[in-house]
Amino acid sequence: MNRRRAPMRIAALGTLVTLLVAGVLAGCGGSDDSSTTGGGDEGGGKLGLLLALTGIPFSTYTTQGSEDGAKETGSELAVAGPPTINPTEAIKKFEDMIATNPDGVTVFPIPAELWVRPFSTAASQGIKLDAIHVPAVEGSEVPLYVGMREKEAAEKLAQVFVDELGPDASGEIVLGIGPAGEPVNENRILGYEETFARELPDVKLVGPLTTGNEPVENLNNWSQIFQRYPKALAYVGTTDQDCGSLAKLKEKEGGSTLVGAFDPSVENGCLTGIEDGLVLAAVEQQPYIRGYIATRVLGEAVNEGVDVPEGWIDTGIQVVTEANAAELAKTQSSIEATRAYYKPTIEEIFSDGLDGLPLKPLADVALDPIDEG
Repeated sequence: MNRRRAPMRIAALGTLVTLLVAGVLAGCGGSDDSSTTGGGDEGGGKLGLLLALTGIPFSTYTTQGSEDGAKETGSELAVAGPPTINPTEAIKKFEDMIATNPDGVTVFPIPAELWVRPFSTAASQGIKLDAIHVPAVEGSEVPLYVGMREKEAAEKLAQVFVDELGPDASGEIVLGIGPAGEPVNENRILGYEETFARELPDVKLVGPLTTGNEPVENLNNWSQIFQRYPKALAYVGTTDQDCGSLAKLKEKEGGSTLVGAFDPSVENGCLTGIEDGLVLAAVEQQPYIRGYIATRVLGEAVNEGVDVPEGWIDTGIQVVTEANAAELAKTQSSIEATRAYYKPTIEEIFSDGLDGLPLKPLADVALDPIDEG
């Protein structure tokens, strides 16, 4: 399948940045977005967490994990990030954080191409770094990534739709992307397209159609898509906003069309939609465990006076369906429940200290290039 979208390049990011600045995700509130929590015991480090945006469940869960990881190592943790996805503002907040001379910082670098200089500058000052959710690109001097392979996650989600529709299905599947041009979302689209093309040869793919990040805009865009393609077999998105909008519209419109996306939560209504049989499936990115692992590794490395290990810690791909939605809802019900759920995983990962971390090569998780053809 030919690709129409060119790779993300630093020189061509102006349009994307404008789009991202305009996107205000659900629940983003407050005038500032920084805080200091956790640890601070004698001997602990001074750590930071730089989010791509604050005020949404995804960021809240990431912060909770990071706070717990800092506490485990006796470290202080400063948390910052813009209230909307705004790379320019995020980088400024990172540079402000670096100016306080932290020992280490965990960053959600979106888009990763813009972070090469800020990362390499911080590394040259001896600050330990790692990345979550989006792997840093070559030249960034960031040795560790904690997260999953985005294309593979989309492939697994698409397979749930394939299994539900059956190999003889014919009709249209509509793909939504928000925002377009961002490598993580583009890789998710690649995963959808390749899986559906391979497994459902009689199905026509529509899109990807840009759905946007701001909640009202996203809901309106999906509503228009529903009207334009009322007989679609499925609508599949790439973000938490897509997940929430699709759940709302499926409840309102009914019908047999299948829907799904990423980041189901009680807060965005998608997880409840899965439990109620409205949403077929969604990918849970497990932000708590990512924040915990990345921050604890930094804290341990600071305490031991060693470099951050190089590689990728694979946090796995969790596809949520009606069969396991109740378990995730229980996990999200309180921070205590979240900690209890992830405790066995944490104990296994850190059972042999930094030297025993389950590292994979960074090359194995690099985002797939987007063909220009």
